[in-house]
Amino acid sequence: MNNLQFVLFREISMRRPGAVILSALLATGCSSGGASGGGGGTVVTPTPTPSSSPSPTPTPSASYTKFAALTGDQTFLATCNSMEVNFDPPAIAPVFAPGNGIDIAYQASSRTWDLTGYGVNLSFGPADLDSSAPEGNQYYAHTITVPGSAERFRIHSATAGGSPIEYFRLLSIVDGLRAYSCVTGVSTKPTDVPAGVTINYSKTAVSGAAYRTVRFATTVYSLNANSTATISVNLATGKVTTTIRLVGVQVDPAGSSAPVDLGTITNVASIDAPTAGYYGHESIDWSSSTWRSTFAQLGGRFFGPQGAETGAMLTYKAEPLTGGADERLTVSATIIGIR
Repeated sequence: MNNLQFVLFREISMRRPGAVILSALLATGCSSGGASGGGGGTVVTPTPTPSSSPSPTPTPSASYTKFAALTGDQTFLATCNSMEVNFDPPAIAPVFAPGNGIDIAYQASSRTWDLTGYGVNLSFGPADLDSSAPEGNQYYAHTITVPGSAERFRIHSATAGGSPIEYFRLLSIVDGLRAYSCVTGVSTKPTDVPAGVTINYSKTAVSGAAYRTVRFATTVYSLNANSTATISVNLATGKVTTTIRLVGVQVDPAGSSAPVDLGTITNVASIDAPTAGYYGHESIDWSSSTWRSTFAQLGGRFFGPQGAETGAMLTYKAEPLTGGADERLTVSATIIGIR
């Protein structure tokens, strides 16, 4: 893995009072013509000389470079969600819509990363690199003296169904008391549309955290190990349907390691053709047999040739469909898929 590898299975590093919380998407024919002539007596029909228009030159297929093979200066637009970590549960912000996001720039000569936009203005270089980061990941951090605050940038690699993502990665960014989780990479070109109508992603994965608050007491669950997702694209309707089963393991306060089923939610997002992104927001795009969304977005992008891979960010707040007036669910998660 080289030093331009970006991440997919992200780790969300979040902090709240008294605890540090780990969390981590078309020539044609020829024609021939003949002629006939006449003279006195015998009619002679000459053999026609075929003529044809030249075959059209095929449109060249779109070219993509896998993330690990990128060289030189690079720029990316990251789709992110974010949260203020000094609240209990954390205060979450909307997922960035298609065409918006944090600008990520890599300067090859200095081996530095510059992160700008949406209040972020950070730079990380070789001196900030954590040499103990797992293989395929890059961790950067600044030493700062503000209590309870941090400046951190992490590039994560990931797998889904045993296969590694190759065209995009996950990012986690901590800027003071705000934590961002993002997907970015080699985006699918808007004109590079796969054949067929329905596109399914056979390998998927979910990572992130869920916060279940009952009567002002919040329990934090990691979603990384047991949650599942299905992702299906309908090119006729321009919709992306994502269903996520949220299954968490309690991490704060420390408790049983038995998985807890937190319910299943479904989002139907609309494809934004100019950007090869998709977005679903608020209650009109969400359904669940157990939860009523009160503040929710899902924003994603397609990566690689003909949307070979996809990554999406989820922000979700909900209350129970029936009863449970004192119960709330807050989720920050990443969903990835490989065709």
